[in-house]
Amino acid sequence: TGAGESVSLTAFFRKYPRYGLFLAGVALIFVGHSFINNFTIQLVENVGGGTEEMGRLGAVMAVLELPGMLGFGLLLRKVRCSSVMKLSMALFTVKVTLTWLAGSIPALYGATMFQVLTYALFIPGSVQYAQEVIAPEDAVKGQAFITSMLTLGTVASSLAGGRLTDLFGVSAAMLVFAAVSLVGSVLGIAGVEKTKRHGEG
Repeated sequence: TGAGESVSLTAFFRKYPRYGLFLAGVALIFVGHSFINNFTIQLVENVGGGTEEMGRLGAVMAVLELPGMLGFGLLLRKVRCSSVMKLSMALFTVKVTLTWLAGSIPALYGATMFQVLTYALFIPGSVQYAQEVIAPEDAVKGQAFITSMLTLGTVASSLAGGRLTDLFGVSAAMLVFAAVSLVGSVLGIAGVEKTKRHGEG
């Protein structure tokens, strides 16, 4: 493949083997993350809340995403993008685990606070990370694969989450997804390549 020419799908993963590991981790992490978003009412009801608490929790999640996303550019002046990605991927599992352990509405709010360091950093971070580790001619594929993994994780969460919740209850389902998220964090972090600090040559 010549310079400036996009590689095939198979060649892409031969060229970027660790990126494939990163993508696998992303898919698994978003299974757990999406379960919280898709089954919020069940999680709230499990600790004695209702639709009012669910609405407030959703609003808190949305508000918490703003500072992380808006401040991402400033953060990159101090920290490598790869370090931000590792942090956010690790904290996704912390958030899912704390959600599983939550026994009250305040505890759910506590777990939700991690939104500012997980989803809010991961979304802009994944775009920046792909730009830094994928060659310009392969950039479209790199971005598309991330979007595909987010979608895959969301769909898998909806299908498996509903089934597990029906069979074993929401707490058992959360435990399963905390384990899945842990595997995803390990794979994803292992796949993250060290990037340069902004301003480095």
